[in-house]
Amino acid sequence: MLPAAGPAGGKEALIALTAYPSEERDKACREAGFAEVIRKPIRMEGLRQLILRHTN
Repeated sequence: MLPAAGPAGGKEALIALTAYPSEERDKACREAGFAEVIRKPIRMEGLRQLILRHTN
């Protein structure tokens, strides 16, 4: 497992991108160490909010 990500941990946030959303896939990504999972199609406002969450 990868170390915790995000601003509190001072680590880079790993973000998973998938075109095949499912709760099972999201859970597997988080268990593998990803901070978040985003799905295609990517919406610019959602991407902007995600970046802000992990940089502030």
